Amino acid sequence: DPCDASGAILNGAAGSGCTSTLAHGSSCTPTCNSGYTLSGTRSCSAGTLTDTSVCNGNSCDASGAVANGALNDCTSTLAHGASCTPTCNTGYTRSGTRSCAAGTLTNTVVCNPDPCTPEANDDSKNGDDGIFY
Repeated sequence: DPCDASGAILNGAAGSGCTSTLAHGSSCTPTCNSGYTLSGTRSCSAGTLTDTSVCNGNSCDASGAVANGALNDCTSTLAHGASCTPTCNTGYTRSGTRSCAAGTLTNTVVCNPDPCTPEANDDSKNGDDGIFY
């Protein structure tokens, strides 16, 4: 008995070989959208479809250098759906994040310099001597 292997797959398509009349003893391979990789197959045995196919989102390379900062938990294999948080050097404050979706890295991380503030506890640096501190 044939199987119906034409069903949809999340983040992909049934593919040309996955028909509604997949023959007994045959298998087919669905296709995945860009940014996704297929794991598993669809096979037919005595009219029963075994479907282990899954389209998994690709990981991203989030290991690019951070100006005035460090990678922290950002790696070259950031998982699909995950995000990481670089750290900034002393005197800098982080804004933004790095996240991965289907092999595409979104990187909005910037380490901005902290504003300069006078040392409130040093009255000798009040500018009376004509020197800027």
